[in-house]
Amino acid sequence: MKPTPQSTTYALRQQLNLAAAILLVLMVAAGCLALEVARQQHANAMRLVRWQEQLRLADALRQSAEQSVSERMEGRLVPLQRQAVFDETFRRLVQHLGAFQRGEPMALGTGQVTVDEIIRRLDSYHARVTAMMESKPTAEAFAPIVAEGIRLQVLFDAVAAMLESESISHVERASRWQLAAMGVGLAAFLLGVWLLHRSITHPLQRMVQSIETMRRTGRLVKVPVAANNELGLVAGEFNRLAEHIEEQKQRLRQHIVELQRVNIELDRLANLKDDFLATINHQLRTPLTAVFEGLMLLKEGVLGAVSGEQRQILSTMEESSRRLMHLVEEVLDLTMLRSGRRLLDRHPDDLTKLLREVKAASQSQTTMHTVTLDCQPLPPVFMDPEAIHDVMDHLLRNALRHAPTGSEIRIEARSGPRLVDVSVKNTGQGLTQKQVERLFQPFVHLHSPDAPGSEGGGMGLALCRQVIQRHAGTIRAESGLGQGTTITFTLPIASASFLFEDACRGAKEEAEYETEQFGLVLLAPEGPAGSPALLEQLETFLRRHTHRGDRFVRIDDTSMAIVAVTDQPGLQAMTLRLCGVLAEAGLPVHIGTALHPADGDTPERLLQAARSRLAAPATYTSAGFLPQSV
Repeated sequence: MKPTPQSTTYALRQQLNLAAAILLVLMVAAGCLALEVARQQHANAMRLVRWQEQLRLADALRQSAEQSVSERMEGRLVPLQRQAVFDETFRRLVQHLGAFQRGEPMALGTGQVTVDEIIRRLDSYHARVTAMMESKPTAEAFAPIVAEGIRLQVLFDAVAAMLESESISHVERASRWQLAAMGVGLAAFLLGVWLLHRSITHPLQRMVQSIETMRRTGRLVKVPVAANNELGLVAGEFNRLAEHIEEQKQRLRQHIVELQRVNIELDRLANLKDDFLATINHQLRTPLTAVFEGLMLLKEGVLGAVSGEQRQILSTMEESSRRLMHLVEEVLDLTMLRSGRRLLDRHPDDLTKLLREVKAASQSQTTMHTVTLDCQPLPPVFMDPEAIHDVMDHLLRNALRHAPTGSEIRIEARSGPRLVDVSVKNTGQGLTQKQVERLFQPFVHLHSPDAPGSEGGGMGLALCRQVIQRHAGTIRAESGLGQGTTITFTLPIASASFLFEDACRGAKEEAEYETEQFGLVLLAPEGPAGSPALLEQLETFLRRHTHRGDRFVRIDDTSMAIVAVTDQPGLQAMTLRLCGVLAEAGLPVHIGTALHPADGDTPERLLQAARSRLAAPATYTSAGFLPQSV
């Protein structure tokens, strides 16, 4: 039965409060016991101090009595001062004993001796000594006085020993009580820890294990509800949350299935549209070609003499036909790019050389403008030279079309850490911000039909954007009224890191939507470090033993990688096959593998995982070619 907020009790909080109350009571009791022990120890110490004073007075009384009686026996008179000291000592001793008896209403002494008996014996001793001081005693009468004084001294010493023994007994009893209290407190503490561990830690541990299982498997795992308390409330709420998440996942899966169906339908419609446009373009191209050729025959007079007015009309028709054919070709190119039917042959190439060729060709086509190129030597760029040539041709023709006569068209190229920026700038009338936002949309004319340079079909910049995006670059426009227009696009530098990232990106796009799995095989041949010839030989050899769609990438001068769309079993089979052909060819190569996304969700992590698994060159065993990394 799942606990609900209404039925759940706060037993855990009550248990914790009870445990805290018990510990508090034990602490208070221990504190009171400690105070009582300290009070008793202080009382015993004071009794001992007071009784030490009695011992001192008793010793002084005995010495004073013996000295006074001795002097009297020798025939000398006892001075009044000495007798006064004797009497004062006796009085103080009796007074202290009386106070001791009132302060401590208990029998003191050994055997049957009490404080009252000690006082009576002191009275008798005082009377006998006083009587001897007033008469002339004999030695026989003096001996009992001395013996009585010694007995009194021994009695006081015995009482002192008894008091000390009682104090020690009190300390021992208090220590035992303190040890017992400490034991009870320790037992209560250990019991509280055990109860806390059982009532809180164990349920929390089970909850954590269930959550970890859910996170690892992605399936609904209910947390066990151990008790009808706060932890049970948390577990129940978590279970309801997990059920809600599972319901949302089911709905999301249904939405994904529906979106996939819609995407398939959209792809089908897009293909129909592309096929329709391609068909229309092809169908238009044939009659347009016939019209254009017929106009050329008429204009050249092959079919008869043509007057000047007729020639002028034919020239206008020829120009219109040429523009219409160019528009049809641009629409066809844009359709092929958007549908992916036009494959780009991207590879590292010399952009500097291409820009110089484009600049020379543009300058040869115009005598009313000056085309300049500001370009330092650039690193190799990852591009399709023919497609980038078309982009530059579109940009330059567009810049010339809208530039004032006699103005300068400037081409600039700058290299950055990862990209090369190429700009084409003119000094025309410029565009507003709203016009710039619509600049790269197809079939858009930003000027009136009769404005200078408005005779284009509005497809050139849209085509340029498609080509640059297919090159993993960007294109943008900067303009202002009266400031001209600058079109800037970027192309990636053909560095090893970019080529590897591009290969991983392409494999991820080709992989299944749900798994996005693709494999990486890292190969590091043995031999002199930094040997491009060895890597080239290895790549040429392995291309004959891999699939056509596998991507080969040079990581550095000592290693290369193969990126292939595959799963774990396929990656293992591929690695075993490569180990076999390498071993048969006698090529010592270290091999490491990694699988996306299990071993890493970024190209850098995948490469790091493959490097950590680089194994020794494959050797043949009874189980076949088995590298250590698989």
